[in-house]
Amino acid sequence: MIRVALFLMVAGVVGYSGAVDAKLRQQSVSVEFVEPADGEQLELLWAIRDRLARQPGVNYQDLLVRIDTNPMQNLALALERLDEGFRAFERMSLKKAAKSLESATKVLSGWSEHRRSARDGLVLLARVYASQGRPAQVAQTLRRALLIDSDYQAPADAPPSLRNGLQLARRSLRSGRGSLRVRSKGGPAAVFLNGRRMGVTPLSLRSLPAGAHHLRLSTDGRRHWYRVVQVSSDSTITVRMRKASRRDLYRQIRRGLPRVILNEGFPPELSEFKALVSSDQAILLVALPGAYLASLYDLGRGRLVRRTRVKPQADLEGLADQVVHRLYDGLDPAALIVPRAAPTDSGQGDDLGTPWLYWGGIGLGVAAAIIIPTILLTAEEETKGTGLRVRF
Repeated sequence: MIRVALFLMVAGVVGYSGAVDAKLRQQSVSVEFVEPADGEQLELLWAIRDRLARQPGVNYQDLLVRIDTNPMQNLALALERLDEGFRAFERMSLKKAAKSLESATKVLSGWSEHRRSARDGLVLLARVYASQGRPAQVAQTLRRALLIDSDYQAPADAPPSLRNGLQLARRSLRSGRGSLRVRSKGGPAAVFLNGRRMGVTPLSLRSLPAGAHHLRLSTDGRRHWYRVVQVSSDSTITVRMRKASRRDLYRQIRRGLPRVILNEGFPPELSEFKALVSSDQAILLVALPGAYLASLYDLGRGRLVRRTRVKPQADLEGLADQVVHRLYDGLDPAALIVPRAAPTDSGQGDDLGTPWLYWGGIGLGVAAAIIIPTILLTAEEETKGTGLRVRF
C-alpha cells in the first residue's frame, strides 16, 4: 500500500510539473517591417525585439536562423558550443574547451538576452587560459567579461591566477578612453557593443574604455557581423554586410506582405511567411503617413489577433514599449487568448483550453500527491487493526 501511495505521489508531481511546463512554454515571435526599413525604422525594429526578449511568455526569434546556413548565425548552436566547452573543461580537455568557448562567446556576447551566458563562458575561458599558463589572455578575457557585467566578482574558491587577472582587467578599464566610428556598406545596420544596442550606422561612439570590445552589426536579410575590435583614441571601422544565403527567398516572400498587413484576415501570403520563419507569432509593421501600423498574428491558428496604430516619437524605447503593450495588453502572451481573469462567451475552445489545462493539471497534481496517498495510508492502518493483510 505504501508503494501505491508513493507511486501516486510521484504521478501527482509529474502532473503538476507538466502543467507548469505547458504554462511556461515560450512562444517564438518574428518581428518584421513589411518593406525595407530605413535607419530609424531599423532601430525601432530592434527596440521591439529587445523588448520582447523581456516579455514573459514570448521571445523574439532571429529570422537569420532560418534563411542562412552559416552556423555562426545560429544562436542555438552557439549555446550548444558553450555547453561543449563546459563539459570539455570538466574532462580537462583544455584545447577543446578553449576552441568551443571562444566560438560560443564570439556570438553570445553580441546579444543582450544571452549576456549572462556569455559572461560565464568568458570567465570559464579565462580559467582555461590560466590552466594553460597564459596570464595575458586571462586578463584580456576577463576584461571582456567585465564589459558585459561590470559587477562580476570572483567566487570565493577562484584560483589566485583568476583573481589576479580580474584585478588587471579592472585596472585596464580605467587606463584610458577612446572613440569608435562605425559605418556599414549594404544599408544601415543596428550596432551592438558588448551586447548593448547603441544605435544604427553611421554611428560615433565616444568616451569608451580603450582596448578590446565586442562589436555586432545586424540588418535584415544580411548576416550578423561579429568581431572583437580594438578601440583607441580615434578608431574607425567600416563593415560590409554580407547577404544571407537565402536572401532572395526572404525578399520574394516579403514582397506580398505590404498588401497583407492592410487587409483583415489571414491570407495565403502569411502561410508562406509562416513556413519561412517557423515561429508561433508574428508582429508585422508598416510605416503610414504620420503613424506606424503594427499587427499581431497568431501563426499557429492562422488568425489576426490585434492591430494598433502609434505615432512616431523621438523616444524609440518608449515607442517600442507602447507597441508591445498595446498588442499584448490583456492577453496571455503565450497563448494569445482573452484576458486571463476574464471569461469569454465566444464559444471557442482555443480561448479556454490553456487556462483549464493549467489549473486542471495543478488540481489533479494536488489531489494525487496529497489527498489520495493520505486516504490509502489511513486505510492501511485500519486494515492492520483488523488483523487482515492486503498485498499488491
